[in-house]
Amino acid sequence: MSLSISTLIEAVGTDVLAPWAVPGAGNAELGDVVFYEATEPFTAGPTDLVLGVGLVRAQVEHLLDLAGICGAAGVVCRQSTAAREPLQARAHQVGVALLALGPAVGWASLTSHIRSLISTSGSQFDSDHGASARHDLVWVANTLSVAMDGSVLIFNPQQDLLAASRLGRDVDDIRHQAVLAQHGPSEYRKRLHELGVYNELWQGDQVVEVEQIPELGAGRRQAIAVRAGEEILGSIWVAEGARPLASDSRAILKKAAHIVSQHLVSRRAQAEPDRQFAEELTRRIITGEADVAAAATWLEIDPSRPCRVIAIAVPEESHGEARRLADLLLLYYSPYRHRVLPVVSRGRIYLVTWDTDSASLDTKAAKDTVTRVAQALRLDIRAVIGPAVQTLEQVGASREEADRGLRVLDRRAVSGTVVHDVDDLLPSVQLLHLAEMVSALTGAGRGAVPRLKAYDSEHGTALADTLAGWFDAFGDVGVAGKSLHVHPNTVRYRIRKAVAVSGIDLDDPDTRLMAAVLLRAGALSKTPTKRRPSDPSAKAPSR
Repeated sequence: MSLSISTLIEAVGTDVLAPWAVPGAGNAELGDVVFYEATEPFTAGPTDLVLGVGLVRAQVEHLLDLAGICGAAGVVCRQSTAAREPLQARAHQVGVALLALGPAVGWASLTSHIRSLISTSGSQFDSDHGASARHDLVWVANTLSVAMDGSVLIFNPQQDLLAASRLGRDVDDIRHQAVLAQHGPSEYRKRLHELGVYNELWQGDQVVEVEQIPELGAGRRQAIAVRAGEEILGSIWVAEGARPLASDSRAILKKAAHIVSQHLVSRRAQAEPDRQFAEELTRRIITGEADVAAAATWLEIDPSRPCRVIAIAVPEESHGEARRLADLLLLYYSPYRHRVLPVVSRGRIYLVTWDTDSASLDTKAAKDTVTRVAQALRLDIRAVIGPAVQTLEQVGASREEADRGLRVLDRRAVSGTVVHDVDDLLPSVQLLHLAEMVSALTGAGRGAVPRLKAYDSEHGTALADTLAGWFDAFGDVGVAGKSLHVHPNTVRYRIRKAVAVSGIDLDDPDTRLMAAVLLRAGALSKTPTKRRPSDPSAKAPSR
């Protein structure tokens, strides 16, 4: 059986897609999901469902006309109820279904859900008992609910609700809240995290018993992680009602996890292009290449809220673990309802985090989270938490500061996982920034210090390093000699040689200060070859 407009509405619910106009009783078959933005050309074809992102009423009317001409199955928009009647009339006039997206539903999650329904509609699977049925998460949730005599919720790793069984008479408050918000309630998830439930859930494939928490209105539950090999795809939660769960509930839940895993693997394949596109948009935002307002609309984030970037460098020998590290970080952030978007490229991870109603940009929590996840994967990483900025337009500055912090850490002889707030490294970070600005103002190769470095490079000498050591020692040749492992007379000779080669005037305070800044910043910016991270502007896979 193919997926039609009417079956789509039945599957997702009218709170997600409200049927404002459904000509032909909603029997139009859906082919694919296509995005439309006012600044982009119309590319939809017959039977496509067109998602009108960020459109005003007049633009929706124009989209309906285009959809009618090409024979599209329907249009989805997000409009105020005041626009309902005129848009309904236009939809019936052109013979195209018009669905209104609920205010709490994101475009990306809707796209993934619809494409999953299209791909699995009409397909069948064999359960462990040999019965055939539609391979649909809602069907699985309802069947499991009957088998276990409990209420079932299926979540992705970030605790976004993917499917729920039919509402029974005796479900608890937490179950109601999860269905209404399409996400696990934050206070309940926070308590589960404190009790170690998530640690137990993500570390194995066993059924986890979750005792009732009366003060939050949560009854007893059983939960199990859904996996594909070592990868976590989601979880299934079964809430006990007035009657105890079935005596063989554990065995039933394990079988259900296998069925849900098959479904989510298929869904993951369908959603992969959208994930890659979201990652590319995030990369463009943090490198200053994106139209921030347009990108924020697609990513479903508020560009006016505070945000920050956490930059993580994974050792070269562990670059293959970068994606796994990013995925696990998303899991650890999800109990606190953080909105986090990752960019992963050749051993470098950037996490863009937003302040939300139920989460803050707490630096200590971020340090603890990154450290805990790195230790769980037995990785020695270096991470710097960039400064919080007030809007998404400024997030590139947070990324730049975090990158400078990583360059500073790369010069420090430390072992194990190191996670710092950029303010912990502020003097060195500011020095790097200052040197970058000076270089931009003076031009590469100009001045005494570049001449000195060029001479060293050509003749194999160490005049620049000696002058830097002398500056660090406040002009004390004895201290400088010890740090450089040479005799004080050698230091004196090299300083005289440096002055002669470069023409630097060490009696002039401005010249002396600028030379000290450039030499010190140059030492900080030298990155050891073994831990060289990738260019921050290196592109993630594009759509």
